Amino acid sequence: MRARVCAAIAVGAISVEADVWLYNSTLFVGHHTSSLSGNRTFASLYIDPLVALLEKQNPSSPFVKATYRKLVTCWKYIPCHIEELTRTSSQPISGVFDASAGQTLYLWVDVKTGANETWAAVKTALEPLREKGYLTTFSGGVMQRGAVTVIGTGNTPLDRVIEEAERDYFVDGPLLALEERRITKEMSPIASCDLPAVVGQVGPNGLSAAQMRSIRNVVKSANERGIKTRLWDLPGWPIGKRNKVWQQVVDAGVYLLNVDDLEAAKSMGGTA
Repeated sequence: MRARVCAAIAVGAISVEADVWLYNSTLFVGHHTSSLSGNRTFASLYIDPLVALLEKQNPSSPFVKATYRKLVTCWKYIPCHIEELTRTSSQPISGVFDASAGQTLYLWVDVKTGANETWAAVKTALEPLREKGYLTTFSGGVMQRGAVTVIGTGNTPLDRVIEEAERDYFVDGPLLALEERRITKEMSPIASCDLPAVVGQVGPNGLSAAQMRSIRNVVKSANERGIKTRLWDLPGWPIGKRNKVWQQVVDAGVYLLNVDDLEAAKSMGGTA
């Protein structure tokens, strides 16, 4: 299985992505079907570890009462409304990062199998995080940041998700069609596409001045809508070209970039 992490230079690795495949009512994780195995499930690799980590980050304490919100479901995890709750804690709900407790972790869920059936299974799988109030929510036109922000991509049924007035998940906005699709930051806090779709082929010396302008224009257009940007399918070889393009993309204002080599990404800004 290949793990894909998005690195943000100022913060570090604040984003992870799971490729999910629905078979026999179970969500398996892998980049390709050949990498799937019985012990690599969405629950065992992502949901359960996140719940365990966040419980350690938020131990029971009598000192502070913090308010949080969770999505309440009525039947088979169909969302009904957002309920405001109070929990006793040593501090407001903390995220997974000790050094930046308020930083959300972006959990990208790349749906590989049938859109509606797989996304329904994803919503069900999120229940342990939902029950603890750890998820970012959208209700009454207001987005409230949680410890984990779930963003569906791949075959996620975008149109169906954004019609829901009460939800604790979002969609990967089509970065090059935000205005056309009328995508807002409440639907998609981050929008993405592959780098070649923005700039075409990358030359041996990295991005040209014209290509950098193209990226900046796309970033500016998204940011004006309050939406951050993510690029994937960046060059991986040769290393010198890869590293230069990474830096150029960051310099152009892209918020997240997909990387596989975490050690190399770490050297860019001292964090990864």
